[in-house]
Amino acid sequence: MVKQLIFHLGDTKTGSTSIQSVLRAKGYELAGKTIFYPTTGKNLNHNTASQTLYKEAVFDQRANRFGALEQKLSQSDADYGIVSAEFFQYADPADLKKTIEQFMPNHAGNVRLIAYVRPHAEKFLSSFSTQMRVGARQTTPLALFEKYTELDTLDYAPRFKKWRDVFGDAFTLRLFSREHLHRQDVLQDFFQFVTGADKTKITWTPYNNPSLKVGQIALLRYLIEPLAGTEKQGNKRHLRGELSRILARNIEESKVGTDTPRVTMSRKLMARFVKRYETDAIAMDEAFFTGNPMTKALQNAKTKLAAPPQSLRVEDYFSEAELRSFALMSNVLCTMADADPAKMTSLARALRLELNRQK
Repeated sequence: MVKQLIFHLGDTKTGSTSIQSVLRAKGYELAGKTIFYPTTGKNLNHNTASQTLYKEAVFDQRANRFGALEQKLSQSDADYGIVSAEFFQYADPADLKKTIEQFMPNHAGNVRLIAYVRPHAEKFLSSFSTQMRVGARQTTPLALFEKYTELDTLDYAPRFKKWRDVFGDAFTLRLFSREHLHRQDVLQDFFQFVTGADKTKITWTPYNNPSLKVGQIALLRYLIEPLAGTEKQGNKRHLRGELSRILARNIEESKVGTDTPRVTMSRKLMARFVKRYETDAIAMDEAFFTGNPMTKALQNAKTKLAAPPQSLRVEDYFSEAELRSFALMSNVLCTMADADPAKMTSLARALRLELNRQK
């Protein structure tokens, strides 16, 4: 069996996709060490296993999914086995510990865990971009702030303290900020944590899933919005999200809208944001970091990530000629969706998964 088991816990928006893509592609060279990353088929990560810890609908699959991982890890003689799922951030660490002891007993005594945390304002704006990428409707920075405030989504300190309380020194938290990462790179940082090596040769470059610029978000909303009227009609329910993901990637790769500003918060919202999260930033620094990096990042956001309110009207970023081309594309998508929504959804999902495999 593997000599040591590593759990990579995310968080979301901290380079998890890049780490998972390199692990699955075996896009690295290690000196005298081996890694086993047990994924199969279309799976990039182990989110389906992590979901059994917090989604009631799949609680009954916990034994099967973690048991399957245990079986694969026990059949490997690699130095390190890695389980990676950013959705562990939604799980109770006590439930994971109990699950390891119950369904992965061969490795329960030799586990290390690592999570990355992104400064509050950067995580918030990246999450807003992601909401747009997956086809969310009527979402604005203010609406997302109010939602996160209600759900305590960015209250990091209580959650990460619980991970440390449950797993003790086996748990490591790293700050997802270039100047705090080993060699200023999350891949180098992760492999340094796993193997202890100062530098790992990365032989495969993953798609880095960048945040959309504000003009790109406006364009994506414009292209997808005509599907809103059919979103609740049975087999069209998921089509909007599938198409939105594909269009977002094509917008990025075509470089359309890259000359528009990055997404920021209005200064009024930023003032509310800083007030809301300054206590959590202080608590994180006191518990996990030296030099107060979380507090400094939050205060620096007031100048780096705040600006006058941004428009999400596509007309404010593109010419009339460009808008006519975009309208034609949107009409074609709607026509195809109306003709055979079930088939369109299936094709869109297959294309998205294929693009994910190419990451």
